[in-house]
Amino acid sequence: MRNSGKWLDYESQSCELVTRLSRGSRVSHNIKVKGKLSGGNRQIDICVRSQSAEDISKVYECKDHARPIGTPTIDALYGNLRETGAKSGAVISNSSFSGPAKNLAKASNIDLYHLINTDNDNIRVKIALRVVIQVAFLKSFKLSFMSSDIDAKLISDSDLIYIRMKEGDISSRDIVKFLWNETDSLSYRPGIYIYSPTNIKNGVLLTNGTKNIVAKNIKIQYEVATQNYFAEMGVEKANGLLNPQDESFISASELLTEKFDPVEFIRNNKPTNKTIEEIRPHIVIGLVAEM
Repeated sequence: MRNSGKWLDYESQSCELVTRLSRGSRVSHNIKVKGKLSGGNRQIDICVRSQSAEDISKVYECKDHARPIGTPTIDALYGNLRETGAKSGAVISNSSFSGPAKNLAKASNIDLYHLINTDNDNIRVKIALRVVIQVAFLKSFKLSFMSSDIDAKLISDSDLIYIRMKEGDISSRDIVKFLWNETDSLSYRPGIYIYSPTNIKNGVLLTNGTKNIVAKNIKIQYEVATQNYFAEMGVEKANGLLNPQDESFISASELLTEKFDPVEFIRNNKPTNKTIEEIRPHIVIGLVAEM
């Protein structure tokens, strides 16, 4: 036999939460409504009406069971919907829902919820946020340019090209590294791009260490790729309703997560092969890997 005090406490907490989420409506707890079809009284755990009308907009059934909720609960609530004329219904449960119960609820205009309250140890359902850390990195780059010098073909490898300056030769890799790490000149989105310096008018003296040429119309073609890391972020404080069908969360108060260091996480974990669409994260954190 279940603990009636614990069961009533679960109902009361659910009603309090629904009231907070249903501003502008009248919310009643544990009432009887005369059935429109049977004429008999129907017990309603939580009843939501508009402030200006007696019509019932939504009815809730609360279940504090250890076992999964099956189709009989959905059937009973659907009967209450027809009897009360409510537009929709919902089950708030402290345990999981069976697959058939989820299917029947979806076909019956019934929402499924779990009460989340981290301040109450009797609430068994906990939540964690799915996090994707998307790290952008410079996959490759190459230089292209025009030159009238006959020896231009001798400078063909991007990694071996230097820009000759008074202070000394600067490698093309260091230039791209500076653009990537220190400026916002290059895109961090996945794709292939071309960057053209706009402040070069008379050409640049390029060298491979032995041959020098004057280059014009310098362009940097670069490719950006990403790696995804999947993590679960724990929640220290939350109060709301979790929908197990689409895993959405309706929060009635401030949600406080556990401390999470994305940089430390990627140092100690390998990237996932799953896409963002497959993971369906609650949070996406974008990072840029230094070149």
